[in-house]
This record gives sequence, structure tokens and C-alpha cells, in this order.
Amino acid sequence: MKSIKIVLFSLLVGLLIFSGSTSSVFAIQNSKTVEADQLIEKAQKTKELKEKKSNKTYEELSNEYGLKDISELDLPENAQVIKVDSVEEMELILESFNAPLESVSDPVIQEKSLNSSSTLSSYSSISYRTRTASEQLACCGKINISADFGISGSGSFYWIEDVKNIRTYASGFTYPFDWQQTGTPYSVISPGGLRATAYGSGVIEYYFLIEAGMFKVGQRDVDLSVTYSIG
Repeated sequence: MKSIKIVLFSLLVGLLIFSGSTSSVFAIQNSKTVEADQLIEKAQKTKELKEKKSNKTYEELSNEYGLKDISELDLPENAQVIKVDSVEEMELILESFNAPLESVSDPVIQEKSLNSSSTLSSYSSISYRTRTASEQLACCGKINISADFGISGSGSFYWIEDVKNIRTYASGFTYPFDWQQTGTPYSVISPGGLRATAYGSGVIEYYFLIEAGMFKVGQRDVDLSVTYSIG
């Protein structure tokens, strides 16, 4: 009887171990691992990596950039996780992620009208013009904000009457990170209506695999704006 209990206990322990390992494999299978050196090569920073000698630890970098420890079970489905093999790799990628954003001008303005005419021929007509502004995150991709500015007027006198369809989105990502819009976008129209600005904000989120079973998540807040002026 005692031997039967021992066998049953062994089987139970084995099932628990198998269950835990299965959950672990499931979490990894639902995420994509991207090698840090591949990202660094795409960013054309391989030479910088070879010359880089860091005296920091993973934990010191985590504290400096506000990274948090997470379980692999906390990874979002289809998350892209950056696997780093050295402190130098991690530091170079973090520097790139947190470099100053570079404004990218977009000269294209799309025009659309609420009536059959695209011109402002009468006082009651209103034409919406779409303006987009972009911020380049190193070589990783763009964070964009777009808004429709409603123009009214008569003759040679026009003003901005309305701003709608304010939206933020990401494009051209080469690094694995996610963009999430936070808060509610809003707009401010100047007195007289000759200038209006739309505002939006969001968070860039990215994940690291430091070593087997050790994951970290980092975030960066981004504020965006796009302006349309008359005259």
C-alpha cells in the first residue's frame, strides 16, 4: 500500500512539473524572440557595439531606464521580445529607444468637403483638411498624429471652425515595440481661428529577455502635436 502511495505521489509531482513546463513553452511560443545583434545590425550600429565597453550591470541599466521585471506568462500574446547576450547590447538598444525624437515634416495635406464642392465658395461651406505630423524614433519607426481641420469662410476671409478625427498611430517599425495611445486627443483653436493645434499622447512599450526565464519591460511616453495655420 505504501509503495502505491509513493508511485501515485511521483506521478502527481511529474504532472505538476509537466504542466508548469507546458505553460512556459506556451508563453514562449506565443511570443517572438528577436536577437539584439540583428536589430543593432539593422540600425547600422555594429561598429558602435564593437567599440562599446560598459561598466554597468543589467540591474543598473534597468534602474536607469525604469525597466521592470515581468514573468514570461505576463507577456502579451504575439509580443516581440528582444534577446540580449551582453550588457553592451542592451545599453546600445536602450540608448536608441530613448534618443530624442526627430520631427519629420509632412507637406501632404489632403482636402475633403462636407458638401459637393471642394472649394470654399459660400459662407456656409466647410472643408476639412487633413494634416499629419510624425516623430522619428531613431531608426525604429515613426509615431504619427493626424487630424482633420475644418475651414469656413467667405471671399478672402477664412477661419478654422472645427478639429475632428484626431488619431495617433505607428508606422515603419523595424524594432519590436508596441504603440498604445493614452488619454483622449484634443485640440485648441486660437482666438480668431487662424491657427489650431491637435494634441495626442501615448506609450511605447518594449520587452527584453536577459537570460533564460528573466524578462523585463520598458516604456517611453511620447507627446505629439500637429498644427494647421491659415495664411
